[in-house]
Amino acid sequence: MRPQPHWMLGFIQMNQLFLPSTLVALFCLVCNGTGEVVGKWKQFRKTFVNQTWAGNPYDLSFFGIFTSPTGKRIRHYGFHGGRNDWRIYFMPNELGHWKYTTFSSDGELDGLKGEFDCVESSLKGMVVQDPDKPNRWKYSEGGHLMPILWGVGCYRDGRAHFRGHGADNALVIKALKQAEQVGATWLHTCAIVLKQDDWAKNFPVEAMPYVPGKEGEIFNLDYWDNLNSRLDKARDLGMGHYVMLYTDDGLRPDRLGIAPDSREEMRLYRYVMARISPYPIVLWDTGIDISEYRNADWINAFTDWFIQNDPWSHPVSSRHGGGSGNVVPANQTYESLGGAFLPTREHLLSLYRKPIPTAHTDHWRIFISRGRWNNDKIRKAIWRCALTGGQAPFPDYSQGPFDEEQFLTGNKQIAIAMDFIQKGLRYGLGDLEPDDSIVRNTSGIIAAINRGKEVVVFNEANAEILVNLSSFDSAVLYNWLDTKNGRISTIKNMEPSQGEIFPPPEGYSEPILHIFRN
Repeated sequence: MRPQPHWMLGFIQMNQLFLPSTLVALFCLVCNGTGEVVGKWKQFRKTFVNQTWAGNPYDLSFFGIFTSPTGKRIRHYGFHGGRNDWRIYFMPNELGHWKYTTFSSDGELDGLKGEFDCVESSLKGMVVQDPDKPNRWKYSEGGHLMPILWGVGCYRDGRAHFRGHGADNALVIKALKQAEQVGATWLHTCAIVLKQDDWAKNFPVEAMPYVPGKEGEIFNLDYWDNLNSRLDKARDLGMGHYVMLYTDDGLRPDRLGIAPDSREEMRLYRYVMARISPYPIVLWDTGIDISEYRNADWINAFTDWFIQNDPWSHPVSSRHGGGSGNVVPANQTYESLGGAFLPTREHLLSLYRKPIPTAHTDHWRIFISRGRWNNDKIRKAIWRCALTGGQAPFPDYSQGPFDEEQFLTGNKQIAIAMDFIQKGLRYGLGDLEPDDSIVRNTSGIIAAINRGKEVVVFNEANAEILVNLSSFDSAVLYNWLDTKNGRISTIKNMEPSQGEIFPPPEGYSEPILHIFRN
């Protein structure tokens, strides 16, 4: 082996002593001659020029086979990116050296080879079902969480917001910051299939997924490029995309020339998969009130197609319940639940008993009349979801006549809840099990317990609570959190007993009682 020059040895030793591990890995990979380096859970992007194509470019077969450092082979769609450009976006989920080969019905795109290296990033990975606790959500490289779906500027006062712009737009920057403040997980920007009609008649061309007048045939690349730029930014902020494919009424897909199982529908499936799936946080869903225009066989076929063609196995389902019908996909990997009314504890417990995690995918909107939502109801719903296994709620302030004061109040109260769930729990959400039997007066009071370690009680009734602390074998600490304004009481110490009475602090509104091992 050829010896390293003295300056090189000194540089390597200096890096090992003083530089972060990621920079050391980056330096070593570049020295190995691979050139391209991608952070884990980010994207390797490659553009290929093809001047020989003919026909509709969205019908051309083009995909890559990526071989991971451990030898796994992953197939992912490429897509037409405009003019003579074809692209592949790929998300590496293993550290180390990757290789790829392209396959295409067009010879100019077939058999192309390349490689890149994957290094650590700050991302926590995907939001997925916990295989050990299948009714819980978790990060693939982290702990459990209560995800939040968040309506982020679908439309307001009849005009498009957010979805027609790129990530550097001031409105988008503001919307993403607000979403980050409430701890949002999946951003929702309305269904993908739209034209300038019905409730979207005032949307600008940039907000349309298709070239106007060519729905089902030609994609509007400005829309998709802007979408990718927003998703890039959202990913780096720890958020992703809730993909509801279709919408109902005047914008249902069959009225736009997209019939079930048609060539137009397959174009959309492939394009959505190519451009959206290579992000760590994605939630697939069929559409709004899907049973009005698609049958059970189609719903099952949709779910199966996305399971089979998503290289990263993001969660997939079809919303049911409420106005969405009662067809539950046989192979769904999460429960997508409709219904625009405040969920009861009993209903949430019935969902908790299912062997998959739940996302409440119907909008909880305070600026329209459906469901008669307000900030008090949204706050209650979020705490109920949190203490019933961390089911995902869907607060939405993006539709209807906007009220800044109500929006800011709601944002603050959601942020209070998420801050407690993510940082305030001493032993995490994953082992916190719903159990109202530990409180004597259960009307308007719900509880969850990590036996011997932690108890959380949501006191909707603002009542004096008697709590059984016999699961603790030593002294405990406790305090109160005001769920409306975030006030936190002083932490107090006490010995556990069969029944201890806890009166809420004066002036606290619907507080959380938090008890934990000393």
